Amino acid sequence: MEAFENIAAQYGRVARQHARYPALLGNDVALSHGQFWSTVNGLARHMAGDGVGPGSLVALNSRNMVVVLTTLMASALLGAGFVVAGPILARAKVVKPTHFYRTPEMAGHSAVDFRLLPPDWLRSDGPGTEDLAPAIVAPEAPWMYLHTSGTTGEPKFIALSQRMVRDRSRAAEIDFPRAATTFASFFGCTSRPFFARAMAALLQACTVVEGIDPALWLKHGVNFVAASPGQMFRQLSDTPLPRRIARLEVSGARLPVGSGLLFLQSFDRVLDVYGASETSKSFANELFIAADGTVALRGVPQDS
Repeated sequence: MEAFENIAAQYGRVARQHARYPALLGNDVALSHGQFWSTVNGLARHMAGDGVGPGSLVALNSRNMVVVLTTLMASALLGAGFVVAGPILARAKVVKPTHFYRTPEMAGHSAVDFRLLPPDWLRSDGPGTEDLAPAIVAPEAPWMYLHTSGTTGEPKFIALSQRMVRDRSRAAEIDFPRAATTFASFFGCTSRPFFARAMAALLQACTVVEGIDPALWLKHGVNFVAASPGQMFRQLSDTPLPRRIARLEVSGARLPVGSGLLFLQSFDRVLDVYGASETSKSFANELFIAADGTVALRGVPQDS
């Protein structure tokens, strides 16, 4: 079996090199890469004591971005799989978690024994946060189990290996200049589009900002926003941003009529992109103002 370096260990090197650079920011959170990496190790140590390891599959029910990303990375460090616990997982019954965790804002389910994650498991300065030895993983062993939307039928689960996530993150490096990108997402922290971009951001020592409040984006210097066209159209239809942001990526649906000009009033670059589930980003069309004043599109090559 070919040995493959654990993706969490790869991130650990990045975190140590950029230990003081902000990793996760929000209204009530501010973690540097060094602090986030310590949190990952601390949670992984507790999860290991709970029996999580190679062959395990961790299901998490949470809306907390920090907890989601910490649990995702801790599962990788331990060589375990990760899946979001929710209605689709319960209905599909094709993915069989071994451990169920939740955070206080989620009620869990009477049919499943969810363990409430204790707050001290998620401390960046807690005991036992020194680096764990990363588990040895097979290159194609499933790690992240993500499901499609089901718009063309029943949702499908996709199993991504650590190598696939690493390679897809490398393909997105152009969007995340190292330690120079501050990223915010309208997509929820358990969604496929969020995971694809957040992992690329972390592996490039960039910053992920929690929340959809433009005032928070401007406060933290966000220069890259991802959203569905409808989400961003509703956000900007009443009040354009008071200060322009460098880049907007929209994906997941057609552009609403009249949205292009609205987007270009608040962002320097606007791209309509496809890919973050079955494929990495496959194509992008950049919006621009043509000579006649209308919004036009031009294709942008992608490293797919």
